[in-house]
Amino acid sequence: MPESSERGRPVPDGSHTPAVPLIAYGTDSGEAVVSAPEVPLPYPLAAIILEVAPCRPRP
Repeated sequence: MPESSERGRPVPDGSHTPAVPLIAYGTDSGEAVVSAPEVPLPYPLAAIILEVAPCRPRP
């Protein structure tokens, strides 16, 4: 049983596995990998994007 002063110590190196990225951004051949299918935006989200789009004043 560890003493109370040892409970907050960091884990020693080598005792945990390194994080692995879940999304592949490319392959060795240089081709892009599709990580998610293209899905149309839901209407409320599309409306928000249109609302904040920059508008140029007419001359």
